[in-house]
Amino acid sequence: RQQAVPNLPEETLVFLLGSRYCETDLLSQLAWDMFGHTTPGWQRVQAVCDYVHNHIAFDYQQARATRTAWEAFQERAFRLSEVETFKVDPWVTVYIDYKPKPDLSLRLEVLNLTERSYERIREVYTGPRDRSPLSYTDVRDLRWGRVINVRLRKTF
Repeated sequence: RQQAVPNLPEETLVFLLGSRYCETDLLSQLAWDMFGHTTPGWQRVQAVCDYVHNHIAFDYQQARATRTAWEAFQERAFRLSEVETFKVDPWVTVYIDYKPKPDLSLRLEVLNLTERSYERIREVYTGPRDRSPLSYTDVRDLRWGRVINVRLRKTF
């Protein structure tokens, strides 16, 4: 639910200020023109997020540390032609230590008890992803089996 600015906690107000990377004097009217018709609150936030997702993306060849929000909006060349996603399952290690003497220990470990997998999904487009068709998708599934370690340790 959208709150009026006077009702916001004081410590959140700093996040409403402009910065040298976000030219509020250039973007405020544009934002109202583009999103002022949307329902205040979550629907407006989602409309802004959808616009940014579909029109602005990171591109290493075009990147520079001084790019501002206004420049990203104007250039529209700040786009991405490749998306990489990683899916990683949990890694579980179980072990037991046995100390028959104070200076001797025996450890039995089972690494990757869940047989963790790692999936890499790479989607490559023929050009900027918001305007070009998907060229191909590369899916690589890497799996590791369980590993059992036995360790005998003597301290002096």
